[in-house]
Amino acid sequence: MHAYSSPATYTVYLHVQQYICEDDTTMNVLVSPLPSPDFDVDLYEGCLPIEVQFNDLSQDVFPGAVYEWNLGDGTTSSVQNPSHQYNTAGLYSVSLKVSNTVRCFGSVVKPNLIQVNPNPDAEFEADPWITTMDSPDIDFSNLSSADSAWYDFLWDFGDGETSSEENPSHTYAQAGDYYISLRVETINGCWDTTMAMVVLTEEVRLYIPTAFSPNGDGTNDYFEIKGTPITDFHLYIYDRCGDKIWSTHNFENRLDGTGRNGNIVPPGSYMYKITGTDYRRHPVYYQGTVTVVR
Repeated sequence: MHAYSSPATYTVYLHVQQYICEDDTTMNVLVSPLPSPDFDVDLYEGCLPIEVQFNDLSQDVFPGAVYEWNLGDGTTSSVQNPSHQYNTAGLYSVSLKVSNTVRCFGSVVKPNLIQVNPNPDAEFEADPWITTMDSPDIDFSNLSSADSAWYDFLWDFGDGETSSEENPSHTYAQAGDYYISLRVETINGCWDTTMAMVVLTEEVRLYIPTAFSPNGDGTNDYFEIKGTPITDFHLYIYDRCGDKIWSTHNFENRLDGTGRNGNIVPPGSYMYKITGTDYRRHPVYYQGTVTVVR
């Protein structure tokens, strides 16, 4: 047995002699080089999702060599220069094996080569969402979430004004419906944006449900009034006989399906009456029916 130290074509001579008989033969032995795998990428870090191009830089590779890529997220490839999209945040190690022949191969592993950063989730709260022009100040609270520190906030209040504060307040000069947008960005350069509407009215605007189902399933369990708060607020609810079953003078209170004596309100239709005054001291009056569904 002989070990060759360098790739080349070697001619092996064999001379055989026995007694007065002898013979010679030769054979060429090809010693192929081991491939030296290497590669780089066009992007080492990015925000979800990222597309990465892998570029083969291997040396001593024969035509027709076999490439075996492991891209770190369970994806493999057999092309020389693959591209791949990563759709989950994390660190990914990448390996490459190059085979000139079945027995002549080399491999390389690059640990934690690709870093995929998660995007933040933009969200905010407005207090209040609906108001009148006597109280045109609205406080905005950033409720966004992220896995890394914040870098930038950009609020657009829908009236041409903006802010870079995390939790700004804004005063509107005119009544109207304003679409508010918030763009948040982390120190990794990942961002998200969201949009919602606030309403400023000259007159009271209330949103009153026509039915509710107080069955404890977490959906539509309450009869509650939404909209612009009014002064001297009074809400009365009567059964079909005209008996008052519930009342409140607090705009934030809501009916949970029990009457004023703690009795369960039976299914059926009930009349409500709302009175109060707006910021100009004009009287406010609403009347209608609401259905209890069980």
